[in-house]
Amino acid sequence: MPMVTKPNRIGLRATRTLLHDPRYSSANAAVWLGPRARLTVVDVDSPDPKHLEASIAVFGDSPLKVQTPSRGWHLYFRHAGEGRRIKPIPGLPTDVLGTGIVVVPPSERPAGKKSAGDYRVIQGDLSALETLPEIRSGSMPTARNPRPESDLESCEAFAGMREGDGRDNALFKRARELAAVHSTESDLVRALLAENATFAEPLPIEVVLSKAARAWSYKARGTLMAQGSRAAMVGLDDLARCGSNHEALALLVLLRSHHSLEHVFAVVPEGVAPLLSCSARTAWSAREFLVEAGYLELISRGGRGGRVDKANQYRLRPPSLTMQDLHGIELTPCSSASVLSATHCDSESE
Repeated sequence: MPMVTKPNRIGLRATRTLLHDPRYSSANAAVWLGPRARLTVVDVDSPDPKHLEASIAVFGDSPLKVQTPSRGWHLYFRHAGEGRRIKPIPGLPTDVLGTGIVVVPPSERPAGKKSAGDYRVIQGDLSALETLPEIRSGSMPTARNPRPESDLESCEAFAGMREGDGRDNALFKRARELAAVHSTESDLVRALLAENATFAEPLPIEVVLSKAARAWSYKARGTLMAQGSRAAMVGLDDLARCGSNHEALALLVLLRSHHSLEHVFAVVPEGVAPLLSCSARTAWSAREFLVEAGYLELISRGGRGGRVDKANQYRLRPPSLTMQDLHGIELTPCSSASVLSATHCDSESE
C-alpha cells in the first residue's frame, strides 16, 4: 500500500524528493504513471528475450530499461495519452501502463504472491526520465498515437492451422500482404503477431519477427509482390532493361501492383490496352517483351477465341538481374512491327 496519501497527485519531481525523505528510507520507490508524472511504462511480463525484442519492434526502443524481480522488463516512455491496456497485442505478453503505480529502481520486492527480488536498471539511468521518447506512433489507439486501419480482413483460414499444415508459408504470404498496406515496420510486426495468435498452434515469436523483417526488406527494396498491394516500385535495373519500351515498363508496374509471385494470371492485350493507353498490338508487344526479358514466365498456353478462360497463363518472376549482370547483354526493345511479323497476334488465343 502507498505510504503517502493521494499518490496519483504526486509527479516525478515530488517522487524524487520523497526518495530522500528519512521517513521513507525503508520503503520502495514508486511513481504514479500518467500525465502528472509524464511517464508510460511498457511492461514485458516474460523473461524471454524474444518477447522483449518483439515489444521493442512494436512500441519502439527506450533508453531506460529496468528488469523486474520476475525477470521481465519495464520500458519507460514519455506519456502521450496512453491508458492502461492489458495485453493489447495478441500473442505478446506485454501490458501498456499509462496509469497506476509502478515500482522504480532501486527497490526490492519481498517474498509473497509474486517473485521476490529487486528492480534494477539494465540500460541507461534515471536521468533519462527527463528526455524519454514517446511510444512509437501507430502502436496504440489514442488521439496522439492513432492505430492505422488496414484494408485487409483478418485471415480466418488460420484458425484451424497447426504444425504441419503449412503455417510457415501461410504466415509469410500474410506478412507480404500486410507489408503492402502498412506504412511502418512496427505496424507490420503488430499486425502479424495478431494474425499468428489466430492459429490453432501459433508459431514461435522469433519466427514471426523473422518473417516480418523479411517481408519489410522486400518492401524497402521495392521488390514486394503481394496481393493487396496497389503500388509497385521499379528500379534503375528495370529502367535499363526496358529502355524506351514505356508500355512494357507500365505493364510491369501494373502486374507487380496486382499480383504476387505465386499468382497465375492472364495478360489479355485487349484487356490491358485501355489501362496502358495504347493499342492491343502494342500491349501484346509489351507483354512479349516482358517474357523475353525474364519478367514473365509462361506457365501454360491457351486455345483460340480471345477469352480469358482460354488465355495463356503467366506468372511474375522474382527480380534477379542487376546492372552488373546486364553488362555486355544487349536488350533493345523491339518494335511492334518486328515482333508481330513472326506471330499472329490477332488470331492468338488470349
